[in-house]
Amino acid sequence: MGSRTAWKIITDNSGAATWLYSHSGGESKFEDTQDALGAAMPRWSDAAYGTRIFISNIVRENWSDETGFGIMSTLVDAECPFEESYFSAVIDFTTQVITLGEMVWSFNEFMSATDVSESVIGQGVN
Repeated sequence: MGSRTAWKIITDNSGAATWLYSHSGGESKFEDTQDALGAAMPRWSDAAYGTRIFISNIVRENWSDETGFGIMSTLVDAECPFEESYFSAVIDFTTQVITLGEMVWSFNEFMSATDVSESVIGQGVN
């Protein structure tokens, strides 16, 4: 069945968003998000590179696998196009703000945040 989850990534003010889906990443979503955002830190002000680094660090060595991950673009205000079993995650490179469920941090604040997965599960799920 998997632990399906997704991340919405905003890179500019065009009204578009990029979505990353993981079939089995929900249980480690907070930690994975923190690690991937940390890896992208040198490029936080360059959304194209920051997004690529973020996504690459979530997918890791699984780029050639037929299943497990998906990437899709939608309008920024569209509902999540994937099944979400955990909590919503929005990584906004334009404002350098991350939102998990109803909790909001600056990128810098999030890097030292404590895992809040248990308190945000089910929040903001589309």
